[in-house]
Amino acid sequence: MGIDRVIESLGAQPLKELTLTEGCWLVQGREYADVVVPSGVTTSLLVVDKGLCRLIADVDVEANATINLIHVVTESCDEEMEIVVANGATVNMTQLVLAPAKVTTVAHLQGENARFEMRGSFVACDDDRCNVSVNIFHDVGDCVSRTTYKGVASGKAQGSFSSLVYIAQDAQHSDAEQLSRNVTIGDAVINTSPQMEIYADDVKCNHGATVGQMDADAIMYMRQRGLSMADAKRLQIEGFVADTVMHSAIEGSGESLMELLFEKLNRL
Repeated sequence: MGIDRVIESLGAQPLKELTLTEGCWLVQGREYADVVVPSGVTTSLLVVDKGLCRLIADVDVEANATINLIHVVTESCDEEMEIVVANGATVNMTQLVLAPAKVTTVAHLQGENARFEMRGSFVACDDDRCNVSVNIFHDVGDCVSRTTYKGVASGKAQGSFSSLVYIAQDAQHSDAEQLSRNVTIGDAVINTSPQMEIYADDVKCNHGATVGQMDADAIMYMRQRGLSMADAKRLQIEGFVADTVMHSAIEGSGESLMELLFEKLNRL
């Protein structure tokens, strides 16, 4: 069950070569991985931290290539991923953080018409400490980035999300969006700090962040229809984070990722 079910559902094959071909590949049990997606290739990659306390991954996406990438954190781990995106290349990424961990993702858009899109969620409970950072650098113009990240924390957990979008002086016509949405339960705390540094004058950029409690009216509505308080809260949290995994980067992974997510949500 758990992460093994995700691997099985995708048919992900252990990575043997550093240059990715078409298919779905698995990085597991490696402290360091340096992979290349060659020009014009479309491929998928699942990165998991099973059995590790540290993980560093570098992904180089060459011109006009596409990578659909899922990163799942289930260990108390320090993880770093750096992604370089060349002209016309696309990165679709889903990140799911289900353990007290420090997770950093850095993307460099280094070629015109490069695109980076990320959906992510972290879930913290009990005394978890979860720190997530996403930094995106628009080094040249005519690039697009989208980041949507959701956080849930309960008990005495503490979560943090920091995000930087950097638009270089020559990166005209950049298009960037970043959104951080978070829900706390009980005494839990989530700090969020999306930032933008913009040095070009012809860009389209926006960002937003929210931290709040669960919707009391929605819970009351469900209670009136016979649900217990615990079930009403669970359904609301499930609905809040479900779109992260149901619209995951690799087709066919949604159901198994939801099962993995439910295992953590049941502890809230």
